Amino acid sequence: MRFKQRRAFVLSLIASAMAAACCCPGVTFAADPQALDLNRVMLAAPSSEEARQYLGIGAKRLFPLSDINTKFIVLGYYGVKCPYCHEQAPVSNRIYEMIRSDPELESNVKMVGVLVGSNPEETAAYAGKYRIQYPMANDPFFEIYRRLHKPKVPLTLLLNGQGEILVSVTGAMNGPEGFVNKLKQFQRDH
Repeated sequence: MRFKQRRAFVLSLIASAMAAACCCPGVTFAADPQALDLNRVMLAAPSSEEARQYLGIGAKRLFPLSDINTKFIVLGYYGVKCPYCHEQAPVSNRIYEMIRSDPELESNVKMVGVLVGSNPEETAAYAGKYRIQYPMANDPFFEIYRRLHKPKVPLTLLLNGQGEILVSVTGAMNGPEGFVNKLKQFQRDH
Protein backbone atom coordinates (compact mmCIF):
# COMPACT_ATOMS: atom_id res chain seq x y z
CA MET A 1 0.00 0.00 0.00
CA ARG A 2 2.80 2.45 0.90
CA PHE A 3 4.39 1.98 -2.53
CA LYS A 4 1.16 2.95 -4.28
CA GLN A 5 0.81 6.09 -2.13
CA ARG A 6 4.42 7.16 -2.81
CA ARG A 7 4.02 6.43 -6.49
CA ALA A 8 0.80 8.51 -6.65
CA PHE A 9 2.53 11.33 -4.76
CA VAL A 10 5.56 11.28 -7.09
CA LEU A 11 3.32 11.18 -10.16
CA SER A 12 1.31 14.14 -8.86
CA LEU A 13 4.55 16.11 -8.29
CA ILE A 14 5.68 15.32 -11.83
CA ALA A 15 2.29 16.31 -13.25
CA SER A 16 2.37 19.59 -11.27
CA ALA A 17 5.86 20.38 -12.52
CA MET A 18 4.85 19.66 -16.11
CA ALA A 19 1.74 21.83 -15.79
CA ALA A 20 3.82 24.67 -14.37
CA ALA A 21 6.28 24.32 -17.22
CA CYS A 22 3.46 24.63 -19.75
CA CYS A 23 1.89 27.67 -18.11
CA CYS A 24 4.86 29.74 -17.03
CA PRO A 25 6.89 31.77 -19.47
CA GLY A 26 10.36 30.48 -20.14
CA VAL A 27 12.79 33.12 -21.25
CA THR A 28 16.01 32.21 -22.98
CA PHE A 29 18.59 34.70 -24.10
CA ALA A 30 20.52 33.18 -26.99
CA ALA A 31 23.26 31.51 -24.98
CA ASP A 32 23.23 28.88 -27.71
CA PRO A 33 21.99 30.84 -30.72
CA GLN A 34 19.55 29.14 -33.00
CA ALA A 35 18.55 30.60 -36.30
CA LEU A 36 15.75 30.56 -38.80
CA ASP A 37 16.55 30.68 -42.48
CA LEU A 38 14.56 33.83 -43.21
CA ASN A 39 14.60 33.04 -46.94
CA ARG A 40 12.74 29.77 -46.34
CA VAL A 41 10.06 31.00 -43.93
CA MET A 42 7.23 32.02 -46.23
CA LEU A 43 4.17 33.92 -45.03
CA ALA A 44 0.96 34.95 -46.74
CA ALA A 45 1.08 38.68 -47.23
CA PRO A 46 -1.39 40.75 -45.22
CA SER A 47 -4.28 42.12 -47.25
CA SER A 48 -4.00 45.65 -45.87
CA GLU A 49 -1.88 48.09 -47.85
CA GLU A 50 -0.78 49.73 -44.59
CA ALA A 51 0.55 46.39 -43.25
CA ARG A 52 2.36 45.71 -46.54
CA GLN A 53 4.00 49.13 -46.41
CA TYR A 54 4.96 48.64 -42.77
CA LEU A 55 6.70 45.36 -43.66
CA GLY A 56 8.07 46.73 -46.95
CA ILE A 57 6.96 43.71 -48.98
CA GLY A 58 5.13 45.25 -51.92
CA ALA A 59 2.27 43.43 -53.65
CA LYS A 60 3.46 39.83 -53.29
CA ARG A 61 0.95 37.16 -52.22
CA LEU A 62 3.64 35.24 -50.33
CA PHE A 63 6.83 36.64 -48.93
CA PRO A 64 9.85 35.29 -47.04
CA LEU A 65 10.71 36.88 -43.70
CA SER A 66 13.98 37.99 -45.34
CA ASP A 67 11.96 40.53 -47.37
CA ILE A 68 11.30 42.50 -44.19
CA ASN A 69 14.15 44.97 -44.41
CA THR A 70 14.89 45.69 -40.76
CA LYS A 71 17.55 45.19 -38.13
CA PHE A 72 15.27 43.16 -35.83
CA ILE A 73 12.03 41.21 -36.20
CA VAL A 74 9.66 40.46 -33.34
CA LEU A 75 7.83 37.29 -34.35
CA GLY A 76 4.80 36.36 -32.27
CA TYR A 77 3.62 32.81 -32.77
CA TYR A 78 0.16 31.89 -31.48
CA GLY A 79 -2.47 29.15 -31.61
CA VAL A 80 -6.16 29.81 -32.27
CA LYS A 81 -7.34 27.48 -29.51
CA CYS A 82 -4.54 28.22 -27.04
CA PRO A 83 -5.90 30.05 -23.96
CA TYR A 84 -2.42 31.40 -23.12
CA CYS A 85 -2.19 32.89 -26.61
CA HIS A 86 -5.39 34.79 -25.90
CA GLU A 87 -3.82 36.04 -22.64
CA GLN A 88 -0.71 37.08 -24.59
CA ALA A 89 -2.64 39.15 -27.17
CA PRO A 90 -2.92 42.37 -25.08
CA VAL A 91 0.74 42.08 -24.05
CA SER A 92 1.80 41.66 -27.69
CA ASN A 93 -0.30 44.69 -28.62
CA ARG A 94 1.51 46.69 -25.94
CA ILE A 95 4.93 45.51 -27.21
CA TYR A 96 3.95 46.78 -30.66
CA GLU A 97 2.74 50.11 -29.24
CA MET A 98 5.99 50.54 -27.30
CA ILE A 99 8.03 49.84 -30.44
CA ARG A 100 5.98 52.29 -32.52
CA SER A 101 6.19 55.04 -29.88
CA ASP A 102 10.01 54.87 -29.64
CA PRO A 103 11.56 56.49 -32.75
CA GLU A 104 14.79 54.51 -32.46
CA LEU A 105 13.00 51.17 -32.09
CA GLU A 106 10.45 52.00 -34.75
CA SER A 107 13.15 52.58 -37.35
CA ASN A 108 14.92 49.27 -36.61
CA VAL A 109 12.23 46.80 -35.50
CA LYS A 110 9.25 45.26 -37.28
CA MET A 111 6.68 43.02 -35.63
CA VAL A 112 4.61 40.28 -37.23
CA GLY A 113 2.29 37.71 -35.70
CA VAL A 114 1.65 34.22 -37.01
CA LEU A 115 -1.33 32.02 -36.14
CA VAL A 116 -0.39 28.32 -36.32
CA GLY A 117 -2.74 26.01 -38.20
CA SER A 118 -5.18 28.78 -39.01
CA ASN A 119 -6.87 29.91 -42.18
CA PRO A 120 -7.20 33.56 -43.23
CA GLU A 121 -10.69 33.86 -41.69
CA GLU A 122 -9.51 32.59 -38.28
CA THR A 123 -6.50 34.89 -38.41
CA ALA A 124 -8.73 37.89 -39.22
CA ALA A 125 -11.14 36.94 -36.42
CA TYR A 126 -8.28 36.65 -33.89
CA ALA A 127 -6.80 39.97 -35.01
CA GLY A 128 -10.23 41.63 -34.84
CA LYS A 129 -11.13 40.21 -31.45
CA TYR A 130 -7.93 41.56 -29.88
CA ARG A 131 -7.63 44.66 -32.07
CA ILE A 132 -4.19 43.59 -33.26
CA GLN A 133 -2.48 46.50 -35.02
CA TYR A 134 0.64 44.71 -36.25
CA PRO A 135 0.50 42.47 -39.36
CA MET A 136 -0.82 38.95 -38.81
CA ALA A 137 -0.26 35.93 -41.04
CA ASN A 138 -1.39 32.35 -40.85
CA ASP A 139 0.68 29.15 -40.90
CA PRO A 140 -1.97 26.73 -42.19
CA PHE A 141 0.44 23.91 -43.01
CA PHE A 142 2.59 24.25 -39.85
CA GLU A 143 5.67 25.23 -41.89
CA ILE A 144 7.11 27.64 -39.32
CA TYR A 145 6.01 25.34 -36.54
CA ARG A 146 8.19 22.56 -37.95
CA ARG A 147 11.12 24.90 -38.59
CA LEU A 148 10.96 25.97 -34.94
CA HIS A 149 10.96 22.31 -33.85
CA LYS A 150 7.30 22.25 -32.78
CA PRO A 151 7.41 24.85 -30.01
CA LYS A 152 4.82 25.49 -27.34
CA VAL A 153 2.69 28.56 -27.95
CA PRO A 154 2.51 31.43 -27.37
CA LEU A 155 6.06 32.01 -28.49
CA THR A 156 7.61 35.45 -28.88
CA LEU A 157 10.94 35.64 -30.69
CA LEU A 158 13.36 38.46 -31.26
CA LEU A 159 15.33 37.77 -34.44
CA ASN A 160 18.14 39.76 -35.95
CA GLY A 161 18.25 40.42 -39.70
CA GLN A 162 20.24 37.20 -40.24
CA GLY A 163 17.58 35.09 -38.53
CA GLU A 164 19.45 34.44 -35.28
CA ILE A 165 17.07 33.97 -32.37
CA LEU A 166 18.27 36.50 -29.81
CA VAL A 167 15.40 36.17 -27.34
CA SER A 168 12.77 33.45 -27.03
CA VAL A 169 9.83 33.69 -24.63
CA THR A 170 7.49 30.73 -24.32
CA GLY A 171 4.17 31.33 -22.60
CA ALA A 172 2.11 34.39 -21.83
CA MET A 173 4.19 37.25 -20.47
CA ASN A 174 3.11 39.19 -17.40
CA GLY A 175 3.86 42.44 -19.19
CA PRO A 176 5.83 43.84 -22.13
CA GLU A 177 8.48 45.82 -20.23
CA GLY A 178 11.10 43.07 -19.80
CA PHE A 179 10.91 42.04 -23.44
CA VAL A 180 11.08 45.63 -24.72
CA ASN A 181 13.99 46.42 -22.39
CA LYS A 182 15.87 43.41 -23.76
CA LEU A 183 15.07 44.61 -27.29
CA LYS A 184 16.47 48.06 -26.45
CA GLN A 185 19.61 46.45 -25.07
CA PHE A 186 20.19 44.50 -28.30
CA GLN A 187 19.51 47.68 -30.26
CA ARG A 188 22.19 49.55 -28.30
CA ASP A 189 24.71 46.71 -28.52
CA HIS A 190 24.35 46.17 -32.28
